[in-house]
Amino acid sequence: MSEPSKNQIYHLILADIAMVAAIDANGSQVIPADREDYAPGSIRDHWMARMPDSLWRRRVFAMSNAGVASLQNLPVDRLIATAERLGVPFTDETAKGIVDYFAMKREALLLYNR
Repeated sequence: MSEPSKNQIYHLILADIAMVAAIDANGSQVIPADREDYAPGSIRDHWMARMPDSLWRRRVFAMSNAGVASLQNLPVDRLIATAERLGVPFTDETAKGIVDYFAMKREALLLYNR
């Protein structure tokens, strides 16, 4: 299998951050094992594997999808602070890459729509 692209990695990291926030907001927690040997997307994958399909699971998914959209607009310092608060590890360099990537996507869309 090929390596994931930066686009995929960035989306997976944001999905993990948003998933932890949505799980916390719904009165549950991510277990420590979900964070072990972190790889982008692993927190979300581990939680999904443990959770039965239910209304609660669908609520968490809806909230986390909205959260990803919000996270795409954060400046670097707030993205880092949010990830640290929620226990999603990644480097400052990766955070800058995420912010720059989504800023370029917004700029490209704005230029295309002129």
